[in-house]
Amino acid sequence: MFGYLQPDLETVLKRDITLLHTYNCSVCSQFTQCGVKCCLYRNFDFGFLNILIHNILKQKSEHKENLCSLSVLKKSQIVEDDITKKVMEVATLCFHFARKYKNIADKELNKIAKKINQKCFKKSFASNESLYLDMETFLKEFHKNQQEKVTDLKKYCEPIGKMVQSFAKHFNLNKEAQQLFYFVGCWICFVDMIGSLKVDHKNKNYNPLLMKYNHQGDTNKFLYSFGKYMKKDYFYFTNGMKKYFNRIPEITGKHLIKSVLIDAPYKFGKEFSK
Repeated sequence: MFGYLQPDLETVLKRDITLLHTYNCSVCSQFTQCGVKCCLYRNFDFGFLNILIHNILKQKSEHKENLCSLSVLKKSQIVEDDITKKVMEVATLCFHFARKYKNIADKELNKIAKKINQKCFKKSFASNESLYLDMETFLKEFHKNQQEKVTDLKKYCEPIGKMVQSFAKHFNLNKEAQQLFYFVGCWICFVDMIGSLKVDHKNKNYNPLLMKYNHQGDTNKFLYSFGKYMKKDYFYFTNGMKKYFNRIPEITGKHLIKSVLIDAPYKFGKEFSK
């Protein structure tokens, strides 16, 4: 998850963006407990999941000014509470698996990441053992799909959806909210496929979208014509997010949440599927 959960800038106010940054910075600030370098490896989508959980649970938290973890010249507003701490711990487990399953070519970067990985993981594992086991199961399933080069897009995305759903269970969210998180995870996975489409097509790498539509030829022509194929699959996940978003009346701050989970994905989907 690399920051795909972003609002449609045309539908949100400046204060909404500031609030989103506050909860993102809050997760990043929590990572400093494991070392400042760890902030470089944080996951931006967890910042949005942090604000979503706060809104569903109607958790009111005080904001305070804090120096940026990565720049002494920058100040930001952060939230310090148990929810944000748990979000950081779950992000740490995801970070552990990212390091476990993905090789980075740069040796020095790899060396730094391994040290951070060990320090963060040991700190978070003790209070999250059951969640760890769930995530391990789902991510093994995901990498099995990659090894088998599956072309069923729902099957490919499902383990990531289940992983994010287990994240919601960890916070004791109700079944409707858990289903919302499931579709959020699936959508992130799908958009990740789209994001790497051009490079994968050019380098002939495995990508479920390429495998499913078996396109051969010019990359730009493929991208131009791809929307008509992608539309049905893409909107299956966006419709799922919309359906369960509308079933959770307890969500506060709906304007910002709607912009991220509905407005931005639908706008992107329509532009991509013309």
